[in-house]
Amino acid sequence: MPMERCRGVSALLLVGTAAGLRLGTPVRVPHAVASSRAAPAFMQAPQVDEEVAIAAEAPTGVVVPAVVRTPEEIREMPNVKAIMQSQPALADVISRAEFWTNESATLLEVINVVGRFENTDDFKTRTTFTEAGYRDEDLRQAGTEKRYMMAQKLGCVERIALSMNAPNLPFTNERLAASVGLTLADFESIPVTAEACNVAYDALAESRSGLIPFATADQRRKEWVNDDGSFNKPRFMIGLAKSRFLVIIAWFVFGKGNFVWVLVFAQALHDIRPDLFPTPKELGLDKVGFFF
Repeated sequence: MPMERCRGVSALLLVGTAAGLRLGTPVRVPHAVASSRAAPAFMQAPQVDEEVAIAAEAPTGVVVPAVVRTPEEIREMPNVKAIMQSQPALADVISRAEFWTNESATLLEVINVVGRFENTDDFKTRTTFTEAGYRDEDLRQAGTEKRYMMAQKLGCVERIALSMNAPNLPFTNERLAASVGLTLADFESIPVTAEACNVAYDALAESRSGLIPFATADQRRKEWVNDDGSFNKPRFMIGLAKSRFLVIIAWFVFGKGNFVWVLVFAQALHDIRPDLFPTPKELGLDKVGFFF
């Protein structure tokens, strides 16, 4: 490019820039010059909102608990207290198959889960996955995408799918709600707890398994509700008893049979006199058992 032409372009840029600054208008750079300066523009860090930056730094693929309040806090909610005071039977506490974990749910909380699905189609699909390694021995293992794909291939529903999806499902079983003198709105106002989902799944599985064939789970769920729409508690408790029995048998198979009777005895004392005897978990026996 001749020297005179370069000087002419520079002069035009200076004049345009000065005019833009003076009039408050955007500066337009000639296409030939703009293209030559395009590369350095990628080196500049864009301005990002602080909230967006925080969200971007948050880990992905982690299951966020749908309910932040504890079961004890939920039972202290005015509407829940009023329901259980008017109907004491709904306040009956049901423990998990692994009763030494101290996880439990009231009958009201269990029905609150049951009334949110009719069959496994309502909750078997999930799109949130944990990032734990497939061999990690913790609850995150059940949430991996690999575990989900395996379950779908086997035609089985997962425990974690119920815990993740039930809190976000509406309570739709009007006849079930009416059978205990409540409405759909009453149950909609009661949060779903992970403990209630685990108790329900224990009864659904009738074993220690975290995977249940779709057809098997659908049949058992159907048997939980009578023809008149009421909750079939005896049938539900039979399923839970089967699961608890197999859990105890598993302790014998894995060489912990001697210690399980300590847990059974401690739980029996607590059931008889809860004011005098703490639960096995409160005594720390659940942790001691892992050393046997």
